Amino acid sequence: MTAPAVFPLPATAYTLPLLAPFRGLTDRRGMIIHGRSPGEFSPFAEYTQEQDARWLVAAVEAALDDDPGPGSPVTSNAIVADVPDERLGEAVEQVLTGTGCRTVKLKVGGRSTGDELHRVSTAARAARGVVDDVRLRLDGNGRFGLDDAREFLVALSWADIPVEYVEQPCDSLRDMQVLHGDTDIPLAVDEGIRRDRSFDDLAAAADVAILKVAPLGGLAAAAELAASLPLPVVVSGAAESGIGVGRDAVGAARFGAPDRAHGLGTGTLLAADLTAHPVVPIDGVVAASRAPVDGDALARAADLVSDAERVTWRQRLDDAWGRALDLGLVGDEMLAELGALA
Repeated sequence: MTAPAVFPLPATAYTLPLLAPFRGLTDRRGMIIHGRSPGEFSPFAEYTQEQDARWLVAAVEAALDDDPGPGSPVTSNAIVADVPDERLGEAVEQVLTGTGCRTVKLKVGGRSTGDELHRVSTAARAARGVVDDVRLRLDGNGRFGLDDAREFLVALSWADIPVEYVEQPCDSLRDMQVLHGDTDIPLAVDEGIRRDRSFDDLAAAADVAILKVAPLGGLAAAAELAASLPLPVVVSGAAESGIGVGRDAVGAARFGAPDRAHGLGTGTLLAADLTAHPVVPIDGVVAASRAPVDGDALARAADLVSDAERVTWRQRLDDAWGRALDLGLVGDEMLAELGALA
């Protein structure tokens, strides 16, 4: 079957402001693909064309699928934005009180061990003021060198901090494997899976696998990977709008570890969403249901995009489409469905 040279479905570029900086961002940008259902194409600026291609396939999969999901509740963690140390305790209290979550995720890395421990201790004290049996997830995003990671984990092991796991403290999977053999604190792997696509010997590097649906190429690809892994799976969002988070909640219900909180709390970082009601944890859970786009909300978000940015996003979309075709990520069935909708 002959594939069109440019992506065949209409798409709308959007910008959503964040309430506070996160991962160095002050807003979240992407495109909504209009199909039977909405699909979200919002790869980060630093992503390669191959990574963009997988994200696009995930968005197309969503756009072609009109199944809203089971609607069952999925336990979620809360997440804290990149706030200054003096506001951290207040931010932790607010997000736990507002979401009803019993697990909270905090970014770490880039500070001295003493400063890191002080920050995590502050978060733990604030969290325990809201939830007695709270669990902390500490996400390093690969910012620690091996020696610094060892030092940090030793300090954590001596502190009275309820750490569930430390996520990707070191960038390379090899360093993660060395570190895993040196500590009793559980480790989780994220970038090693979604960015490096290192699926072998993960049990030697970590205790938990973090699966992000969009970077992996969609629900079907993530489900197939989850079935092959020897580790419990936590499904985590990629700071998308409620369109992406709803799809991730469906994935968590289908193939995520049933006894774990999943990473579905990033909606609390957004000052506005693309859905009629923000997709955020309520009483600690998110419904495994895909929400429709709210037309007025999308129009407001589209108004924040300049003409030049629209051109840039459309080019990125078409480039990702071409790369997805080159990589063989778009099968004949998907092409036929796209052709029927276009």
